[in-house]
Amino acid sequence: MRSEAFWHYFEATRPRLKLRGATFAAMFEYLDRFDRPVGIIETGCVRRLEAELGGDGGSTILFDKYAAFHLGSTVHSVDIDAAAAKLCRQMVSDRVEITCGDSVAFLNGFAASPPRDFTSLDLLYLDSSDFNAGTLGASTVHHLSELTTAQPLLHEDTMVVVDESSASISRMADLS
Repeated sequence: MRSEAFWHYFEATRPRLKLRGATFAAMFEYLDRFDRPVGIIETGCVRRLEAELGGDGGSTILFDKYAAFHLGSTVHSVDIDAAAAKLCRQMVSDRVEITCGDSVAFLNGFAASPPRDFTSLDLLYLDSSDFNAGTLGASTVHHLSELTTAQPLLHEDTMVVVDESSASISRMADLS
């Protein structure tokens, strides 16, 4: 269900997203196809008070805004860093449930016993492991562990987005 108020907010914010603007627009356009409240799970959360939406963080804030304009939508975010989880709680509304813990363990528990208000996983946004050229394998394995653990929550219409994948990093390098 499209919310013109959300899109007005998003288009005003989009220039700050830089290269990420097209990706976020595609995610929100996809979610708008559902004629019901949506469910979003994000691994990793905003980590700085003034998140640089163009390259670092801010997805939690955007998901919170989306839920604000799409009543009944739910957002669950997990981060292993207690300081980040605390900061994030201060930056978003109570529409976002922030959990401090390991993302794989969180997803395992969520899959085993989803909250009553969570009816469908429509967007799985994996951003708990930052890309580092020196540890590409570790980041890749972590994201695959999250995806494998979340498998019971996925349905044929779930969109899965991996932030900072090696493919997107190499595409950005090609653009510079």
